[in-house]
Amino acid sequence: MKPTSLKKCAHVLCSCNATEKYCSEACKDSDSSETETACGCGHPGCDATVTADIHALVSQSSLL
Repeated sequence: MKPTSLKKCAHVLCSCNATEKYCSEACKDSDSSETETACGCGHPGCDATVTADIHALVSQSSLL
């Protein structure tokens, strides 16, 4: 069996390793010309992941 080589996910902000171009569908779908401030892959080791807690805080504050 051929060893799997890992490379950095192609999403600019993501710090995950990937066997394909992207580490997740979230990175594949969000890698566009839009400006982003975080990665949405959800992997625990990703340095640029936004947690659900942060999303919840933003949602609550926008309701005020």
